[in-house]
Amino acid sequence: MRLPPSSGPSHRKHAAVLGTVGLGWIVLVVFVLMPAVRGGESDLTERYSYLTEDTRPATVVPIAAWRGGVRLATATAGGAAGLEASLAGVPLLHPASLLAAVPAVLNGLADHPQQSRLDLQYGVAPLALSLVAAAFALGDLTHRRRIGAISLGRLDVLRMPTVLAGVVMVAAISFLLGSPFSPRFAGYTPDAAHRQSIAIALEGIPPEASISSQGTLLPHLSQRKEVSEFPDLRDADYVIIDRDLPITDQARAAGFDTVLETLHERGYSNILVLGSVRVYRRDASP
Repeated sequence: MRLPPSSGPSHRKHAAVLGTVGLGWIVLVVFVLMPAVRGGESDLTERYSYLTEDTRPATVVPIAAWRGGVRLATATAGGAAGLEASLAGVPLLHPASLLAAVPAVLNGLADHPQQSRLDLQYGVAPLALSLVAAAFALGDLTHRRRIGAISLGRLDVLRMPTVLAGVVMVAAISFLLGSPFSPRFAGYTPDAAHRQSIAIALEGIPPEASISSQGTLLPHLSQRKEVSEFPDLRDADYVIIDRDLPITDQARAAGFDTVLETLHERGYSNILVLGSVRVYRRDASP
């Protein structure tokens, strides 16, 4: 039995407070805390500087709109379509799907390949909001209500079991074709000897030393005070690499192979080799 709309408490006030606090926290972190911790402007804001670069007050709006539109059309549209397709397009049956467009557009406008394509973690927020819209749409389908301006009428074919079966099938296909955990993609699990080599290498680096580490090894270094993802050296005291572990496309695009090949020229000496694990130390300045 469905309850009348007025029978339950309204949470709009709570939602407004939560939304305001959340927005304020984002502004505080991005524009205040991150620049303070990093000692300079946050790279998250620098990714949008291309929108107004070389513009004048009279032309900044149309030029920024054009540049942003081109990026959304060429980089973001495909990623957004993939997210919606993974849910069989069900979120698009409810107006709440417009909520997912907000983080999708904000990420899509960034001058950062993975972010603008909604790759990596950048697709999480749009996908989560799309799931909410899908839940609303499924609720409408279950009770034969309207979907936006569309009346369902007596379309029994759109009953919940049929729709759910379609969603599950499409989600399974999306997993098999695109997920890094799919059986289609060969994975690598370090054996005991390999894990031991990694542990020895990490333990040999002084706790107070700054490190530039391959991204796959970064979780083991999260408690370090100064750590960056290779190939970002930042004058790190040590560099640790494991070529048998996965290397992200983002790291390769940033020059992983080139920087690794020129570490000696940059003042680093190879001090440890344990299988595929390599540790480099920055030479003391004369």
